[in-house]
Amino acid sequence: MLGNYARGDAADLRPVLLDLLQQAQSRLGDPAADSHLRDPAFMTLHALNLIDPVNWREVSVTLQDGSVVDAFQYVSPPEESEHLKPLQEADQERQTDVNFESRLSLALENPSRSSRELAEASVAWARRAAKTGRASERDENWMREHAVYAAALIAARDGSAELRTQHETWMRGIFAQALNAKDDPADSLRPGSASIRLRLPLSAWCTS
Repeated sequence: MLGNYARGDAADLRPVLLDLLQQAQSRLGDPAADSHLRDPAFMTLHALNLIDPVNWREVSVTLQDGSVVDAFQYVSPPEESEHLKPLQEADQERQTDVNFESRLSLALENPSRSSRELAEASVAWARRAAKTGRASERDENWMREHAVYAAALIAARDGSAELRTQHETWMRGIFAQALNAKDDPADSLRPGSASIRLRLPLSAWCTS
């Protein structure tokens, strides 16, 4: 909605909002190098950029019915673009991990969605994930942990004999870690919880 103060119906009120944001900016100070859009200092700076007409360019947009209309598109100024670039790259990497975790979950439940190629990719991803870690959010850590368990299971179930031999020590370590993990009552409340699904396969693989 802030764009309305730059190029929309609320343009007449831009001086009022500009003054309020500048007051906030003076109070909060400059954002840190790693600040993101949840940080008040950087959000204030971003809002100031959003209400600046200079940062909006006119573009043509094709609607679903094929008609073309004129519109305005926000373009980050160079300083903001450079600040956001590493944050966007980090978020893209996180989203890639999330997508792969979902793929592992589906393949674990449905072997027809797995393959030797996925088993090899699973080991490579899981071993990298163990080194790089994850964000501090509890739910994300839980999902990462169970995705690593799933990767080891898929490698044992669907991987080639060479893959299982090469990574046997690692897989057994992951299985032992999963079996020794303390149950969290909250896990049973999570949609699609993998904790119960993993128990039986883990026991089967560890005793084989």
